[in-house]
Amino acid sequence: MRIVIYCCLGLLVILGCTKADAIQPDVAMYFPSGNAWESKPMANLNWNTNAVQPLKDFLSQTNTKSFMILVDGRIVMEEYLDGHTATTAWEWNSAGKTLVAATTGIAQQEGLLNINNKAADYLGVQWTNMSLAQENLITVRNLRTMTSGIDDTKQWVVKSNLTYVADAGTRWAYGNVFQKLTEVVASSSKKEMSNTLLTSSIVSKAALAILKNNLGFAKNVNRDWEAEFTGNMSRGYAPGQTIQIRRPPRYTYRAGRVAVPQSTVESSIPLTLSQGGCDINFTAIDRTLSLTKLEDKIMAAMAPVTNEIDRQGLELARFSTYNLLNPTGALPTTSALAIQAMTSMGQRLDEMAAPRDGNRTVISNPALNAALVQGFGGFFNNPSKISAQYNTGMLSDSFGFNSAMDQNVAVHTNGAATATNINGAGQTGSTITVVAVAGGTLTRGTVITLPGVFAVNPQSRQSTGQLATLS
Repeated sequence: MRIVIYCCLGLLVILGCTKADAIQPDVAMYFPSGNAWESKPMANLNWNTNAVQPLKDFLSQTNTKSFMILVDGRIVMEEYLDGHTATTAWEWNSAGKTLVAATTGIAQQEGLLNINNKAADYLGVQWTNMSLAQENLITVRNLRTMTSGIDDTKQWVVKSNLTYVADAGTRWAYGNVFQKLTEVVASSSKKEMSNTLLTSSIVSKAALAILKNNLGFAKNVNRDWEAEFTGNMSRGYAPGQTIQIRRPPRYTYRAGRVAVPQSTVESSIPLTLSQGGCDINFTAIDRTLSLTKLEDKIMAAMAPVTNEIDRQGLELARFSTYNLLNPTGALPTTSALAIQAMTSMGQRLDEMAAPRDGNRTVISNPALNAALVQGFGGFFNNPSKISAQYNTGMLSDSFGFNSAMDQNVAVHTNGAATATNINGAGQTGSTITVVAVAGGTLTRGTVITLPGVFAVNPQSRQSTGQLATLS
């Protein structure tokens, strides 16, 4: 989530948030058009609204004229103080430094320039009134950090005034020579018109924002390995479409003083990259001039992509997740049932040694989300969380879980079988043959238990006392 905070003549202050109240992206990045600008209620962000008035007091005491917080491009807080309004004119000293730094960073990110290169690579030889050796010491970074070594007593930026005082990087001095950065950026982007560059960049970032913010399931999965597909390119090799993720070796406890060395057995599981997308056509005029119009097309094109990514991930989870609670599928619409559902999920994860690292997440379909919100409606909780649930209709993070709602969560239908058992003793291997005792069929994804087969904690290797659920 992008949070932008603006203020004039005041310090940047972030409203009090705790780790438990971490903001979750829920909408695409908003780009205002015309004079209208959308807002976002602070209560929907789980922010500490009690900190608003102390913040306003601080802004007033520090002679702040205006203060604004944007989240995903939408206004969350907008204040004007000391007699100022939204239309009051006010000077912005050193505005050029902010704008030039931003455009230089964009050009660097797009690969159009390298701030560690000589400034002469972009400005041409003899752009200063120095010797060639002295001039070649000045990099783009030196211009940005005001360490060019150029005489700072002459603020008019013309060649005759750009004289040597010290080697670049050895002396800091405030000066207007940073303005040459505008020429650096302009020179670096001559081969690609700036409006095309910026539109291409923003289109890509807007598409990624839409992709990220609409994946209720996929945005919560582990992404530690995604850099393996692209990060190694800079090191001279690419892994292809499949990488092997190494599993940690497993060891057992040894009692007594005598060492009993154990063999180290490492295994791995493959992670294969699959590709897909949605292709659209638009004109060169659309690409360079009509960014606002393009956003509508991008939204429409990204919708089926995000939906399919989410659907495939949830289908994989449905057929690969063997722990099961509430096999009848009854919705927890009362406080007691809602609490039982959340605590039982936490209990099962604890029994199976899942870490409490802040990444536990409940992904619910619309029916379960509605039932849990209803169940927790009268339950004592943080007022801001209850308020957020009331305003959004979405379950708030609670009971050690992050929460998200996803329409692609499938409802599984069991076959006619109501009981199972082993079909033949002494079976070994990764599959077993079972018999549907009740004389029905077992559909794919159905979770079963077997008499006398208990779940085992993977660390302690002790029975949890619960029958193991198998799929």
